[in-house]
Amino acid sequence: MSEGRKEGKFISHRGLDWDSGVIIRSLSNMDLVSQLNELLTALRIPIPIQHPTDLTPSLLLAILESFLSSRLPLSPSIRQAALSKSPTQHTEALNARVQCMKIFLGVLETDILKNDDMGLSGVDPRKLAAGEYAEVTLVAEALCWVGQQAGLIRTQRDAHSPSTTTTTTTHTSSLLPRGASVTESNTSINNMTATPELSPRTPPRCIHEVPSPLALSLPLFNEGETSARVPGRYTGTIGSVDQDLEVESFESSRTPWSRQSHSSSNQSALYDSDYGDEHLRTVSLLKERARLLSEIARAQRKDLT
Repeated sequence: MSEGRKEGKFISHRGLDWDSGVIIRSLSNMDLVSQLNELLTALRIPIPIQHPTDLTPSLLLAILESFLSSRLPLSPSIRQAALSKSPTQHTEALNARVQCMKIFLGVLETDILKNDDMGLSGVDPRKLAAGEYAEVTLVAEALCWVGQQAGLIRTQRDAHSPSTTTTTTTHTSSLLPRGASVTESNTSINNMTATPELSPRTPPRCIHEVPSPLALSLPLFNEGETSARVPGRYTGTIGSVDQDLEVESFESSRTPWSRQSHSSSNQSALYDSDYGDEHLRTVSLLKERARLLSEIARAQRKDLT
């Protein structure tokens, strides 16, 4: 365990003491890894880790750049060299990683922590680039603390909250530079039952309130024909009915429907069969009506004679 002193203040990688009196409590490896994975998920970096030393320089850069919502001032050649694993370029890759960690630590202290003394000024960039446990753990705890302040990581109190209501909001932390927005997903800690705000829903309708597809797609008659009222006669005798005239009148009245049904050839076979059955049923009823009217007229003539 590495320990040191700066300006008479105790600094250890197991806890961060800074001037405002806030202390970052030391975490076990399991808790630290859990919080780091939660932070990576919140920042949409799909790289889960199993140990704090899995925080490679490139992953640390990705976390910091996600906090800032911008790229760090590193040349593409340095970035490429830092990712190299070639044995022949080991020295060049190590120097590039050290340079990246210098920029990382400087930006983290200046732009994120606002120059608060959290012990990061004593971190050796070479040891951090090499992945030594003390330096990596110190930086990891600082990143987790920043994630908690930004609402990206649940605090210890939130983790034991009895409420299971989860809300997703857009939160801009005062720790982050202006314009750097992060997505927060936190769990409510109150014990009151949350009442979700639901958009008004249309109540279900009865079957008779749902318009028939037949009426919507292919009306049998025009509106003018259906709205016209046929005058009725209540006195006098009923004359004989000309069946041919009745059928001809019916055929002429359904001409618009026939024309429209021919133009709508893309209707389903189910509707076509329904229309055909309805037509045959209507013709049969008209013939029956004409027969009954003829018999009534014949009976009335017999009564008059």
